[in-house]
Amino acid sequence: MAGSLFTAQFKQRNRIIAGIMLIIAATSPFLAGLLLINYLSPQFSGPIAAGITALAFLLAVLLPWHALHRLALLGNRSLGQQLTEKLASVKTDIDSPGRWEFVGFSPGQELRSWDGETDCDIGFLSMDEGALIYHGDEYSWTLRRAAIDAIQALPVSGGLQRVVVIWHAPREPERAFTLASREAQTLRGANRATARLLRDLRQWHSASSNDGGRPPALGLPPTDTSGSYPAEQPPVGSCATILAVTIIVSLSIWHVAQRFISAGYYYHGILWAGLIAAAGAMFTVHFLGYLQSYEARLVPK
Repeated sequence: MAGSLFTAQFKQRNRIIAGIMLIIAATSPFLAGLLLINYLSPQFSGPIAAGITALAFLLAVLLPWHALHRLALLGNRSLGQQLTEKLASVKTDIDSPGRWEFVGFSPGQELRSWDGETDCDIGFLSMDEGALIYHGDEYSWTLRRAAIDAIQALPVSGGLQRVVVIWHAPREPERAFTLASREAQTLRGANRATARLLRDLRQWHSASSNDGGRPPALGLPPTDTSGSYPAEQPPVGSCATILAVTIIVSLSIWHVAQRFISAGYYYHGILWAGLIAAAGAMFTVHFLGYLQSYEARLVPK
């Protein structure tokens, strides 16, 4: 089979691109405000300058939020097309229309981070007559309906919706994996598609318990979560990082903004303070993501 597509290098590249775009989205309103006020007059003040400054702060909140929803699935369409071609080369039937759903898969019952992604693997899922069938980039598996104990919605975390499937194997304790639909190009669209996937899975699971048919013998879903990190657990060093960045940002704001304010350029000072704070906040978020990814690699396999 061709090489892996959903690699750590792919995730790292996307994380860097997303980080740069979010910093631009958060800081560009302040830069635009400074340029506009300078264009009108370096000493420009009054209601219009106040409105420009307020608008800059509003956009600095809204633009990163909208950017995040669009960047969360960066490269998703291309991934789906490449994976279709890869699996078609080994004669799977994932090109059957209306049967397969493009999903993200992760072993375990909790939301975990895999090199900054909440998906461990990407693949195509089918609800066959008596089993779930999955063909993915790294894994392929079959899970009969009789082995599934429950299908639930994982509590939404960080704006992400996932489905958890709890299942069992003969003489084995309870197992679980999570799924998220990737049949979308934005986070909002993916969450809506995941809610639909949850309804479809529950309807399929509650149908006749007849496990007839002969689904392909691909093995059971993997359960190993090594190399990942609980998404909601702060990594070691996060407190020190936040404290250090807060001190640097505070000193920078004091050093830069107070000079403008002392000279009577109040709106310049406020916009510079917002610019520095936004850049510091975005840097902190993505640096903590790197710490989390690095700590996951230290967990012995």
